[in-house]
Amino acid sequence: LEASILERSDVDWATLSGSCQAIVVMAYDQHASEDSPGPIAPVEWCQQVLQKALTRLPAERVVVGIGNYGYDWVTSDAGQRPPAEGLNYFTALGILRGQARDLALDRASLNTHFAYQDELQRTHQIWLLDALSAANQWRLAQPLGVQGAALWVMGSEDPSIWKFLHRNLLSQPPQAAALEQIDSPFGVEFVGEGEILQVESAPSPGKRTLTTDPTSGLIVSCEYEQLPSTYQVRRSGHLDKAVALTFDDGPSAEYTGAVLDVLTSQHVAATFFVLGQNSLRYPELLQRMYQEGHEIGSHSFSHPNLGAVGDPRVHMELNLTQRVLQSVCGRSTLLFRPPYNADAEPTRAEEVHPLVVASKMGYLTVGELLDPEDWRLQEPVGAGQTRPRTASDIAEAAIREVETKRGNCLLLHDAGGDRSATVAALKILIPELQRRGYRFVTVSQLVESDRDRVMPATTGESRLRLRADWLFYWGLSWGQRILGGLFLAAIFLGVARSLMIAWLACRAHRFPTVVGNGQPPVTVLVAAYNEEKVIARTIDSLLASDYPQLSVVVVDDGSQDATADVVEQRFGGDSRVRLIRQSNGGKAHALNTALAQVDTPVVLCVDADTLLDPQAIQRLARHFDDPTVGAVAGNVKVGNCGNLFTIWQSIEYTASQNLDRQAYEALNSVPVVPGAIGAWRSQAVRDIGGYSSDTLAEDMDLTMRLRLGGYRVVNEPEARAYTEAPDSLPTLFRQRFRWAYGNLQCLWKHRGALGRHGYFGRLVLPSLWLFQIFSQLLSPLVDLQIVWALGWAALTLQDVATANTHWQPAGLALQHLSSVGSLYLLFFSVEFSSAWLAFGMEREPRGPLFWMFTQRIVYRQLMYLVVIKSVTQALSGLSSGWNKLERKGTVHQPS
Repeated sequence: LEASILERSDVDWATLSGSCQAIVVMAYDQHASEDSPGPIAPVEWCQQVLQKALTRLPAERVVVGIGNYGYDWVTSDAGQRPPAEGLNYFTALGILRGQARDLALDRASLNTHFAYQDELQRTHQIWLLDALSAANQWRLAQPLGVQGAALWVMGSEDPSIWKFLHRNLLSQPPQAAALEQIDSPFGVEFVGEGEILQVESAPSPGKRTLTTDPTSGLIVSCEYEQLPSTYQVRRSGHLDKAVALTFDDGPSAEYTGAVLDVLTSQHVAATFFVLGQNSLRYPELLQRMYQEGHEIGSHSFSHPNLGAVGDPRVHMELNLTQRVLQSVCGRSTLLFRPPYNADAEPTRAEEVHPLVVASKMGYLTVGELLDPEDWRLQEPVGAGQTRPRTASDIAEAAIREVETKRGNCLLLHDAGGDRSATVAALKILIPELQRRGYRFVTVSQLVESDRDRVMPATTGESRLRLRADWLFYWGLSWGQRILGGLFLAAIFLGVARSLMIAWLACRAHRFPTVVGNGQPPVTVLVAAYNEEKVIARTIDSLLASDYPQLSVVVVDDGSQDATADVVEQRFGGDSRVRLIRQSNGGKAHALNTALAQVDTPVVLCVDADTLLDPQAIQRLARHFDDPTVGAVAGNVKVGNCGNLFTIWQSIEYTASQNLDRQAYEALNSVPVVPGAIGAWRSQAVRDIGGYSSDTLAEDMDLTMRLRLGGYRVVNEPEARAYTEAPDSLPTLFRQRFRWAYGNLQCLWKHRGALGRHGYFGRLVLPSLWLFQIFSQLLSPLVDLQIVWALGWAALTLQDVATANTHWQPAGLALQHLSSVGSLYLLFFSVEFSSAWLAFGMEREPRGPLFWMFTQRIVYRQLMYLVVIKSVTQALSGLSSGWNKLERKGTVHQPS
């Protein structure tokens, strides 16, 4: 009940009290908002209200309404007095702190009161109800036997009130001593008007000394030793009929330039709150902003939720952006707008925290009250339907914000998504607002300053450091662009190569080389070093061949195990098998030794751990009916697919090595006959000097020398051999390092063939340099693009989740991830399709292909580490040994 109703005689008080369990009597608002200034709940008036209430109502039904708030009455120079503005306790104290006035407890009313003049010379009268007035009210009510007390307004109170206004304490008189310490709960109080924000104080407790009347027990005087405070944020910078265009999240290559073009054509200066990472990417746009008269502020480096990170991260975000701006423009900035929480009335701790840190660092935080939500690209049309938002929609929303809200800073975006409608909207809203009498200003003009003050020039002693910074950031900027270009180039070249290889392989498969039916005598050469576990099975598979004119020469190259003994014991009585023992000299030397001992026109070289199909030798030998054929490459398969490493290699053998050889055969440019299974014309090998030991890839070197000598090298995909592949990461790395180092040696050795010898020197050799060496060296940089896209998207989504809000650049991050992911998916899809084709050509089960994605993720990293080590070792001038792998005898030959 309002106190005035107690004076009415037309109310049936008995019926009212009988129908209510509790009736709250408002013992406040003697002077309310519409009244002239005066105490809100003077003590004598409260006593009269309570006494009157008890004449109308039974005490056990009465609940005393206790106020805890204030009113701010203002009188203009013309004597006009609008309704008073309601205040809470901390807002009133914040005003008091800014005016450096004393807070007084009016002795007549025992209500708190003070007066001040604002910057417009208007007189303000503030009356305040606090814990002191509440304690006095309750002390008056307590002896009357009332039911209890009610607080108005919850959330605006002096927190000390809870030291007596408690259900367990209501029966006791309020103790003045308990009210002298004032706790400071979290809250944000604003002083002033405008969108320029500065944190003037952080939460701190208050201290006051109270005096009580010894007779009545009422608190009659108060002296504040320290004012309590919540976060006190001073707002400033409001101007009538003025609009400051502000743009967040740029610069961007797509839209910032267009925004600047419009501003130039309209002769309007704006303020750009830039992201450091975007400024690093487009420093020329940052320079253009400054050169064309605009102001630049910081919007952090990477757009995190600064309220959810620690102070070191906040400092880093602001300092990095500051350094970029200083190095590019030679200017610092004092302007800052926090990501996510850009409005001019932050209310949560995470919204205020960045302001606190920024204020300590000397920044002016710039909020915004005018937000047309230009980032929202869809306009609702009802029934759950939307349509694309147009430039007119954004312009109308912006004009509506300006006309209906008391703000100056209009929030727009020049990055973070599709901003074409924003660019077009500028051409509408700028002339329309000017027509309506608004002028366009910069943020510095809102605080009666200028650009040179909010963007001070760097000092002389720091210019050398800034020059170094500029070079560093310039390098990073171009590095990012080059990285993106390399990624696109790698995807394009990879897709083009896969398509070309697949097309050539299909052509070779559809139109196979015409071969004869000859069966020339063949000698199989096996170089063996410490092969006791596997040599017998290899020779058994050779002797099981259906080829009629076959002999085997095994060269034991100084083995330290029982390799030679196994051969002698198992095959000493077989005239087709011959054993040669020699001291260790390497694989090339061993094969040359064997070659010197044979007189057959064809030799077949196989590895000591390899098992051959019975028909493999026949299918290889028949090609030598053609006198131009110098060598025939067989088809190597992984024979020990027992774990993920060997499965990955089986995919590589079929989908890469074997498919490549089929494609290269169509160009008469097979670059390597595999050491595991390859047939050679004996005299041709002797004519070019046999195997060379100056590379680790003697098979590749011999193949290239034969091709350069005028011989054809062909491929026979039906001649299958099964080899033991490394089944652990260390052994795989050692093998691939040997291959990569040997390949590099061969490519360097035959570099003179580049650009000559038909497709071999003009296409195949350059592609080997490009895809086996250079692309592997650049693969880490390309993968960084993928990691960067994933990391950016993950951090963005984390920030969005943490802030519990929409971040407009989240769309850009996801769009970037989508673009990178789509390109990589295209690349992988083409590779997968090519592999699917290769497995089909060879009639292989396609099940292992479903491990191909993991192969591309893990295997790729291994391969470029191998190539990097190979190139590093080659450049250092260090040689490398054979580094032979230990055999386990785990090869299984399909029946």
